[in-house]
Amino acid sequence: MQLYELTYILKSTATVKEEQAKLVALISSLGGKVVKEEPAEKKKFAYKINKDVEGIYATVLFNLPKKEYANFVKKLKLQENIIRSLITVAKKSKPKVKR
Repeated sequence: MQLYELTYILKSTATVKEEQAKLVALISSLGGKVVKEEPAEKKKFAYKINKDVEGIYATVLFNLPKKEYANFVKKLKLQENIIRSLITVAKKSKPKVKR
Protein backbone atom coordinates (compact mmCIF):
# COMPACT_ATOMS: atom_id res chain seq x y z
CA MET A 1 0.00 0.00 0.00
CA GLN A 2 1.18 3.46 -0.92
CA LEU A 3 0.53 6.57 1.17
CA TYR A 4 -1.00 9.45 -0.85
CA GLU A 5 -2.05 13.00 -0.07
CA LEU A 6 -5.01 14.45 -1.96
CA THR A 7 -5.67 18.18 -1.88
CA TYR A 8 -8.87 19.19 -3.64
CA ILE A 9 -11.14 22.19 -4.15
CA LEU A 10 -14.92 21.84 -3.93
CA LYS A 11 -17.48 24.22 -5.37
CA SER A 12 -18.57 26.74 -2.75
CA THR A 13 -22.15 25.44 -2.98
CA ALA A 14 -21.15 21.84 -2.16
CA THR A 15 -21.87 20.17 1.16
CA VAL A 16 -18.49 19.35 2.69
CA LYS A 17 -19.59 16.41 4.86
CA GLU A 18 -21.41 14.76 1.95
CA GLU A 19 -18.46 15.15 -0.43
CA GLN A 20 -15.98 13.87 2.15
CA ALA A 21 -18.21 10.84 2.75
CA LYS A 22 -18.27 10.13 -1.01
CA LEU A 23 -14.50 10.37 -1.14
CA VAL A 24 -14.03 8.03 1.84
CA ALA A 25 -16.44 5.55 0.23
CA LEU A 26 -14.50 5.73 -3.05
CA ILE A 27 -11.17 5.08 -1.31
CA SER A 28 -12.65 2.20 0.70
CA SER A 29 -14.22 0.61 -2.39
CA LEU A 30 -10.77 0.42 -3.99
CA GLY A 31 -9.23 -1.28 -0.96
CA GLY A 32 -7.75 1.84 0.61
CA LYS A 33 -8.01 3.45 4.01
CA VAL A 34 -8.22 7.11 5.05
CA VAL A 35 -5.45 7.96 7.51
CA LYS A 36 -6.20 11.63 8.19
CA GLU A 37 -8.63 14.32 7.04
CA GLU A 38 -7.76 17.98 7.39
CA PRO A 39 -10.59 20.43 8.16
CA ALA A 40 -12.05 22.07 5.05
CA GLU A 41 -11.62 25.81 4.60
CA LYS A 42 -13.42 28.25 2.28
CA LYS A 43 -11.10 30.63 0.40
CA LYS A 44 -11.32 33.14 -2.43
CA PHE A 45 -9.54 32.33 -5.69
CA ALA A 46 -6.93 34.59 -7.24
CA TYR A 47 -8.86 34.22 -10.51
CA LYS A 48 -12.18 32.70 -11.58
CA ILE A 49 -12.33 28.94 -12.05
CA ASN A 50 -15.38 27.77 -14.00
CA LYS A 51 -17.17 31.05 -13.14
CA ASP A 52 -16.59 30.48 -9.40
CA VAL A 53 -14.78 33.08 -7.30
CA GLU A 54 -14.35 30.96 -4.15
CA GLY A 55 -14.10 27.33 -3.19
CA ILE A 56 -13.65 24.94 -0.31
CA TYR A 57 -10.12 23.55 0.12
CA ALA A 58 -9.65 20.17 1.80
CA THR A 59 -6.85 17.63 2.23
CA VAL A 60 -6.98 13.87 2.80
CA LEU A 61 -4.12 11.50 3.62
CA PHE A 62 -4.88 7.91 2.62
CA ASN A 63 -3.41 4.50 1.81
CA LEU A 64 -4.25 2.85 -1.51
CA PRO A 65 -2.88 -0.17 -3.38
CA LYS A 66 -0.60 1.01 -6.19
CA LYS A 67 -2.54 -0.99 -8.78
CA GLU A 68 -5.76 0.91 -7.92
CA TYR A 69 -4.26 4.40 -8.36
CA ALA A 70 -5.36 4.75 -12.02
CA ASN A 71 -8.94 3.71 -11.14
CA PHE A 72 -8.98 6.22 -8.30
CA VAL A 73 -7.89 9.09 -10.56
CA LYS A 74 -10.54 8.21 -13.17
CA LYS A 75 -13.32 8.08 -10.58
CA LEU A 76 -12.09 11.27 -8.90
CA LYS A 77 -12.37 13.17 -12.18
CA LEU A 78 -16.03 12.12 -12.43
CA GLN A 79 -16.94 13.87 -9.18
CA GLU A 80 -19.10 16.87 -10.13
CA ASN A 81 -18.36 19.10 -7.15
CA ILE A 82 -14.57 18.78 -7.23
CA ILE A 83 -13.15 21.68 -9.24
CA ARG A 84 -9.43 20.88 -8.95
CA SER A 85 -7.36 18.16 -7.32
CA LEU A 86 -3.71 17.34 -6.69
CA ILE A 87 -2.47 13.91 -5.63
CA THR A 88 1.06 13.47 -4.29
CA VAL A 89 2.92 10.52 -2.83
CA ALA A 90 3.28 11.31 0.85
CA LYS A 91 6.53 10.53 2.60
CA LYS A 92 6.28 8.81 5.91
CA SER A 93 7.71 11.12 8.50
CA LYS A 94 10.79 9.87 10.31
CA PRO A 95 11.14 10.61 13.99
CA LYS A 96 13.54 13.45 14.71
CA VAL A 97 16.59 12.46 16.70
CA LYS A 98 17.81 14.96 19.27
CA ARG A 99 21.53 15.08 19.87
